[in-house]
Amino acid sequence: MNEFFNDNIKAVIFDLGNVLVNIDWQETFKCLTDKAFVENFDWDRFQEVLFTYEKGLMSSAQFRDELRDLMNAPQRTDKEIDDCWNAMIFDFPEIRKDIVRKLRETYPVYVLSNISEIHRKYVVSQPYWDESLFDKVFWSCKLGSRKPEKEIYLKVLDEIKREPQEVLFFDDREDNVLAAKKIGMNAVLVDKPLEEILKNVVVLD
Repeated sequence: MNEFFNDNIKAVIFDLGNVLVNIDWQETFKCLTDKAFVENFDWDRFQEVLFTYEKGLMSSAQFRDELRDLMNAPQRTDKEIDDCWNAMIFDFPEIRKDIVRKLRETYPVYVLSNISEIHRKYVVSQPYWDESLFDKVFWSCKLGSRKPEKEIYLKVLDEIKREPQEVLFFDDREDNVLAAKKIGMNAVLVDKPLEEILKNVVVLD
């Protein structure tokens, strides 16, 4: 189709957040800090907790308790925590669904997402979500590892039975793209809307 899709490509993998589904972490950060009772939120500790949770190595109940501790807000309910946590997730534009549909006429298309269980349940409950759009969806919280760890890429490649050089991978984080390239995958940094990156590549009807 163009520079991205050469004759070697046999499968396409998309990240989810800010590649297919629009998200804005600032909405969640603002909600958490607004409901917190600390002068300085410990973002380093938050990241450590998040990464553990996104690997499925912590339950949702434990994660909520960790957030309450970070916020010094033991009175915050599960619903308040979940509402803040999900505040970042917006929509799945129809044009991106069309891109997936068009690509699936030629390639199997997969999702590989770093995602927590609360987010996963929220996304799959939304009217815009249709898992049948994809050949398979891989969630980090179900795989025990997360991007950019090498292990998660190898697990997915093994599952879809493809060599790294046969896969085209799209992600909005440079570290994830570089890790994919390091093991031989063809990887594209999504630094603007996907429909702009692929506008001259995937011709929609």
